[in-house]
Amino acid sequence: MADFEVFFDFSCPFCHRVLNDLKDLLKQYPDARTLWRPIEAHPVEEEPGYGTHADRAVEAALFVREHGGDERSFIEHMLRAVFDSGRSANDPGVLKLCAAAAGADPEALEQALSTRRYDDARLRANRHAFQDRGVWAVPAFVAGALRLDAVEGVGLTPAQVEDFLASLTQ
Repeated sequence: MADFEVFFDFSCPFCHRVLNDLKDLLKQYPDARTLWRPIEAHPVEEEPGYGTHADRAVEAALFVREHGGDERSFIEHMLRAVFDSGRSANDPGVLKLCAAAAGADPEALEQALSTRRYDDARLRANRHAFQDRGVWAVPAFVAGALRLDAVEGVGLTPAQVEDFLASLTQ
């Protein structure tokens, strides 16, 4: 089975829903290797007045990845905090709690966030999605030339995700 990238935004309700679906579907595909690609659907630099941003959450996810934390656990904890508890994706306290739950050092994360150490990495992640991979709406799944793009404002269905995963095995 091929590796595939999953582009998502921590403040996107469609991403939350599809990542929950994906968690269950991946049980049927134990050889699948998911490359998590947190991005900003509405980058703060381009749309400062948009409303909900997740720039700090993306930076925290990149920190967790680099520091050996459980990336998938961090993502799940963040999405639960945002969508089940109504917390901000950029709340430093939430970011630290989710990082700790994922096995990363929350104090080191706080230091990295305060110095914006992962700001350039976040911008590179956005460029990779939008320029390199042609993502235009999240969630989006990409495996080489194979892709599954969300419909803006609608998202993806579990059946679409399952079809995408099945096509990776062919």
